[in-house]
Amino acid sequence: MKVVPAPKPATSKPSSKWNCPSWAPIKGYAPSKIYHLKGQRFCTRTTPKICFSTEAAARKAGYRKSKV
Repeated sequence: MKVVPAPKPATSKPSSKWNCPSWAPIKGYAPSKIYHLKGQRFCTRTTPKICFSTEAAARKAGYRKSKV
């Protein structure tokens, strides 16, 4: 029988004040309900309150993508 590892959750707490874990790189900022992708203008200046593994997970949680 093959053992399959459990899938990682869709969200996580930030790994530090400024960074999300590598498997959940999308930064979510709770007060505004906006998420930031790596390479977007304000991603490096955003302190994440939650991290997402996919954009779909962020949208499901009620967040919208940053416009810049």
